[in-house]
Amino acid sequence: MTWNSEAETTRIPAATETPGGTGPQPTREYVWPEPEAPGRQQAGPTAAAAAPSSQLGAVEPEPEPPRRRGNRLAGLAIALLTTAVFAALLLVAVTAIRLLIEQVEGDPVALALATAQTPVLLLPVAAFFVSLALLVLAVNRAGWWAYVLGGFFVAAVTAAAALVGTWLPVGGAALPEDRTLLVDFLRDPAVLASVLAAGVLGREVSVWGGALIAGRARGVKRRNAERDAAAGS
Repeated sequence: MTWNSEAETTRIPAATETPGGTGPQPTREYVWPEPEAPGRQQAGPTAAAAAPSSQLGAVEPEPEPPRRRGNRLAGLAIALLTTAVFAALLLVAVTAIRLLIEQVEGDPVALALATAQTPVLLLPVAAFFVSLALLVLAVNRAGWWAYVLGGFFVAAVTAAAALVGTWLPVGGAALPEDRTLLVDFLRDPAVLASVLAAGVLGREVSVWGGALIAGRARGVKRRNAERDAAAGS
């Protein structure tokens, strides 16, 4: 069985007899193909590489997942407004304590304006805002229950700040060497009433202010869920 390839040709010479043969014997002659031009060699890979891209088309990037919104910035703004309400209520309470318990005489408005510039009011108000802001940053989109529980933390910090603020006009920033002065200060009904008022108001105002913050958090969570559903579909 004989076969020919593209690179070979069969040449049969004119009647050549061999001594014991029966006829002419074919001889094979191999002819190697000529090398292709450089331009044709480079065209093959380029065309092969271009073919898949033309078949697949342009690859579109995957869309980014929707960004989930938080409640911290708006919560801090509501906490600031809540602090203003707490300051006003505490100023009224401290003024009433000075008029009723300490028996301070004078115009209530002038007395309230004078009290607003003392650590008795400024220190618990600052402590209220800081503690409520920390609570907002910690719970973010949590529900009202977080502020109901966190209100105890705000109340404790505010009451401690009120105690320190009431002590500063009396004994300054240091504790007295005579412990009797400190004991008498802690037994003063006006001091106890001021600390109690700061703690109770800090608890209640932070809880109801937290209700506003939690109400907005529910709206934020609902909108986040709608964006997630739209992105999934």
